Amino acid sequence: MTKLMNNFSYYLLNSIVLLISLSISGCIFNNPAHSPSITGDIEILKDSKGDLCFMPLLDSATFMEESVNVRSINMEYLTISDPNSTGGDRIKINIEPRNQEYFTLKDGQKICLNSDNSKLEETVYTPLDKQSLSVSIAGLDHKKELSVIFYKEFDYPYLFE
Repeated sequence: MTKLMNNFSYYLLNSIVLLISLSISGCIFNNPAHSPSITGDIEILKDSKGDLCFMPLLDSATFMEESVNVRSINMEYLTISDPNSTGGDRIKINIEPRNQEYFTLKDGQKICLNSDNSKLEETVYTPLDKQSLSVSIAGLDHKKELSVIFYKEFDYPYLFE
């Protein structure tokens, strides 16, 4: 009887460990936040009013150092921040979708500061000053399978060539 209880306990414990391992691995592999991100570059432009615009260069997309085809970005946010700041004033401007989870950025589409886009909400935490800044566009790829982060550092005011 003791041997039967030991075998039962052994198999029960192994089954529980196996179930926990499978559930954790499923969470890791099925959650884009738990995998490496697709990265890429951002082009800085200006609109007809002279405001800065940011366009993700989808052709620059790489995943684990390999070129990858990204048709669009399901953007969660665009952030302009001070890469040299460690305090609470790091984020200068944040732009995110209004009343929806994502804003779809297609190839060649840009997001401009001070735009009247009713689908986006712009929050200015600190006005931009003469300084080094970074811009990042983050979200998910067109399949909503992988995290996406496009990034560029620049000096403000930006000098167009």
